[in-house]
Amino acid sequence: MSWKTINAILALAIVDERFCEELLRDPVRAIRLSDFKLTSEEQEKISHIIVTDLAEFSQKALDTFYREEDW
Repeated sequence: MSWKTINAILALAIVDERFCEELLRDPVRAIRLSDFKLTSEEQEKISHIIVTDLAEFSQKALDTFYREEDW
């Protein structure tokens, strides 16, 4: 997942409380319903991010996707 996509997801979560709550509860669903496109591999990785707040989600997402080639 590109840095641009992660940044867009986090930006949306900051300004949209409902999206943020859904992102923390079910990140794959929240991202898919917001028209972000994820590969199957990205969906699998995101589904393993289990956190309680946006700062924690941000850190886990960065840790998970840091080694992606398109960074």
